Amino acid sequence: SLLSAAVFAALLWSGTVPAQTVGRIQGGTVTIAVPTMPTGYSVVASAGLGDVLAANLIGEGLVRWKKSALEVEPALATSWTVDKNATVWTFKLREGVKWHDGTPFTAADVKFTFDTIADSKVRSATAGQIASYERTEIVSPTEVRIVFGKPFSALLYMLAYRMPIVP
Repeated sequence: SLLSAAVFAALLWSGTVPAQTVGRIQGGTVTIAVPTMPTGYSVVASAGLGDVLAANLIGEGLVRWKKSALEVEPALATSWTVDKNATVWTFKLREGVKWHDGTPFTAADVKFTFDTIADSKVRSATAGQIASYERTEIVSPTEVRIVFGKPFSALLYMLAYRMPIVP
């Protein structure tokens, strides 16, 4: 991932990893110190670096950052479209994905994630990033439509940055 590359580059730059090992390290453990204790549940996570790192390492979003470029690529979504006003986003979801307990991943999980983050009683740190969120419509178990009250052309980048879907 982009984070792994950044950590490895930092270690290489600091002299912790000898230059001759570049591209040869396999397996092992990387320990990353973060300035906060992660909450562990991305929906209520704070805006702290620890929560962002934990959410992205533990969960999967609709899209993610490409390893080779600062572009997004499909993750739990296989494809997406957006209307001309950038207010209605439709995502086709990957089939065959299961949660840790064997329950299938569906559009209901995407709806639950967005509705929970937008719920003012939850007080999610991510709520401000989707402030104009209106609703999520389940088109089918493998297709979801997310509607915003104002244009949200940066949605994909926000999703890749810190919005893993939760069951």
